[in-house]
Amino acid sequence: MGLLNLSQKIEKVFKRNNFSEEEVVYLLIEIGKYIERSGKNLDQTITEKLDKNDLSTIKFFRNWIAHPSIDNPVPEHILFIFTNILEKDKKEAEEELFSLLKEEMSMFCDIARINTDKDKINWSSFFEGLKHILSEQPVKIMGKHKYVFMGFDELLILKKF
Repeated sequence: MGLLNLSQKIEKVFKRNNFSEEEVVYLLIEIGKYIERSGKNLDQTITEKLDKNDLSTIKFFRNWIAHPSIDNPVPEHILFIFTNILEKDKKEAEEELFSLLKEEMSMFCDIARINTDKDKINWSSFFEGLKHILSEQPVKIMGKHKYVFMGFDELLILKKF
C-alpha cells in the first residue's frame, strides 16, 4: 500500500462527524505509519517528506495508546507539561496537550494533502475518544532520572515514583 492509499484512508476517517475509540486508535496508528513510510522513499507519488521531529506529539500519543511504557525519549515540550502539572490546573494541562496534538494533526493534514476541512473536524469527539483510551492505558514515562505515571480519568493524573 502506497502513501496515497494510506492518505485516502486517513482522509475518509477524518471526514466523519464523530469518532469512536477504534477510529481514534486507527487514525493515530495510520498517521504514524504514514510518517514512518514518508521518510523511506517507499512511494514516489508523494514528494514532500515529513519531518518526524515536527510531529513528535503525534508520535508520543501513538506510542501511548499502543504501549504500557515509553522507553523512547519523550519530547521535551511534553515532558515539561508533565513535570509541571502539579503546579498547573490539571484541566489546563490537558487542554495544552490536546492543543499541541490538534496543531500537529492539522499540520500533518496539510503536508500529507489530506483533503478535509480541519475546521469541521469534530476535535472534541476525537479527544473524548482519546481520553477514554488513555484512561485504560496508564503509561510510565522516564524523564531525567525519574518516572512519571500518566493516565486520564476525568482529568490528567500524575504521580512521581
